[in-house]
Parts: sequence; C-alpha cells; structure tokens
Amino acid sequence: MGGGIGIVVESRLGLVMVHGFMSGPKVWEPLRALIVADRSLGFVQPLTFEYATGLLPISPLRVFPSIDTVADSLREYLATEAGAFDHLLLVTHSQGGLVAQRYLARMLQDGRGGELARIQRLVMLA
Repeated sequence: MGGGIGIVVESRLGLVMVHGFMSGPKVWEPLRALIVADRSLGFVQPLTFEYATGLLPISPLRVFPSIDTVADSLREYLATEAGAFDHLLLVTHSQGGLVAQRYLARMLQDGRGGELARIQRLVMLA
C-alpha cells in the first residue's frame, strides 16, 4: 500500500424519470419521496426530465415539440444534468417511453452507441 491518502468515491446511480403525455415532473414526486426516504437507496439520485406536452397550446403562436425534438432535449439533459453519473436508470411513463426509445434510436443511428453504455436499464410504464 502506498503512503498517500485513500479517497473513496461513492458510486451513484442517476435515476432519470421521464413523464408522459399531459403530465409533468410532479407525477414522479411520490416515487422520488420513497427513494429519498429509503436509506438503503442512498446511492440513488432521482432526476426529472421535463418537456412541454398537451392537447392544445396556450397560445396559437406556441407549438408542442415533436418526439424527435424532445429526444434531442433528453440527449442534452443526459449529457449535462445527468453528466456526472457513470450509471443511469431511465424510468418512463407513456409518451416518455416513446421519447426514450427515439433517443436511443437516434444515438445508434448517429453512431454514438458507445455513449449509451452508462444506461444500465430502461423501464417503461404503460
């Protein structure tokens, strides 16, 4: 053993939650609260990805983004907000699953499949 000071880096898991159609990040609050309250899950960091969704825009000048646009936003979110995590778990609901699938497909299509290695699991609900 060397004489230097040993630094233990705790392995953390970024849990990225992607909401569905006509929803938002608040839908994940009960799950987030359970994770935070469970000491055995102290290594898990809940993160919520938000995007605009709905039936009718509030203003006629505003449109909702396409699945491709949201998938590109998810790519940026994972690179920035979740960039510090070597391991990610994506949990999606409804349209959020379509967003995640499109993100994965676009990454593979762009030859960036190696960057997906940190995504340990994708869970799609409904």
